[in-house]
Amino acid sequence: MQTKGKTHWLAHSKLSCVAAAALAFSAFQGFAQQVAALDAAHASAKFVFPADFHTQEIRTDGATIHVRVGGQGPAVVLLHGFADTGDMWAPMAAELAREHRVGRADLRGMGLSSHPADGYDKKTQAADIWSVSYSTWY
Repeated sequence: MQTKGKTHWLAHSKLSCVAAAALAFSAFQGFAQQVAALDAAHASAKFVFPADFHTQEIRTDGATIHVRVGGQGPAVVLLHGFADTGDMWAPMAAELAREHRVGRADLRGMGLSSHPADGYDKKTQAADIWSVSYSTWY
């Protein structure tokens, strides 16, 4: 009988763990949806460029690079890191544009730039930015 009692307790314990996990998962899903909505609202407010910035699509050797340019003065080129886009620079670009011509680009394969099959090495990406800089910002 003692074994039967332990088996019953173990089955009840497993059922309680499953129920607790289901409740925790449900609560997490609700929380994740709220965080996603807040992140989207924050991102849209965070990435607002001044009205004098304009966008262009520049063809390079093997890719089309999405750029945003604005301001007047000596040129400043802003580059983003891996798994990001040039939009991350919006707040700083707004400040720099007061005294500089500011250009930011989405590197090939990121953001609104094209996603070619190859050319993701640093040498090719540098050539993309050189082409964009030469034709757009100078």
